[in-house]
Amino acid sequence: LERALKDKNDVAAALREALDQAKGRVSDQELTIRAQVKVAYNTMQELCAYKAVLDNLMLIEICLRAKYPEERYVTKMCKRFYEEEVDQKPENKEKVLDLARQLGCVERDSEFWSRLPESWNGLSNLVHQASPPGIPLDKGWYVGGSADGCSYAILAQLLFDDADVRELVVLPTMNGDQQVYFLNRANKITHILKPGHDPIPYKPKVQSAESG
Repeated sequence: LERALKDKNDVAAALREALDQAKGRVSDQELTIRAQVKVAYNTMQELCAYKAVLDNLMLIEICLRAKYPEERYVTKMCKRFYEEEVDQKPENKEKVLDLARQLGCVERDSEFWSRLPESWNGLSNLVHQASPPGIPLDKGWYVGGSADGCSYAILAQLLFDDADVRELVVLPTMNGDQQVYFLNRANKITHILKPGHDPIPYKPKVQSAESG
């Protein structure tokens, strides 16, 4: 699978190939939605192990399908998550605004809040993207990098902290060998997203010069 992935820039094609391989090993009944989530997640982890991957849709869809395996459409899952986990939970409403401030979202609170459901529902219109075009980045998983990137990062962080998601998906920052980086709308890395933590300010690696 790793060799096949190295020849692909199309994330969706890589995932289809991984799912086809999985279907060859198990029956259709055994390959449940949750099993497909694990296959998709493991494939993305392998891809991120050797290249930069900016794919807001895939990262969030994997988490949403872990939480709502009975739902079919991303838009419906986003709407349900907003209604059940944000709109009906005052503590998460405040958490959303706090995350927005930490990540440096430029909108005023009222403007950000009014745009949040629309930006989340717009996820289904995104395309899978294996690497950020024209942006030199280290290998890893990236979220953000667009006008609605802050909203996507907040949704990702809320999902990272969700008990149902964490039960199924071993997120890349939980074992420490991979990171999920947040790109602001200027495509600059500003934070690392980690389950159970506030966004961590990003500190570029400093390479010490060898003394002669």
